[in-house]
Amino acid sequence: MTGKASRLIGAGFMLTASLAIAASMMAPAIAVGAWIAAFAFFGAAVVAFVVAAKKEDRRDE
Repeated sequence: MTGKASRLIGAGFMLTASLAIAASMMAPAIAVGAWIAAFAFFGAAVVAFVVAAKKEDRRDE
């Protein structure tokens, strides 16, 4: 499940980042919010990856 969630969060990051790039060309004020959202998705993906790695370590013990 965590792998699936991580992939979905990663896809959300890519979508939000591409929208942020498009918004940068149109309205810089909107772009700031879009980049913040993109990096929030990125942070969530990193957290999901770390949690999954820790769960795997516990299973090995």
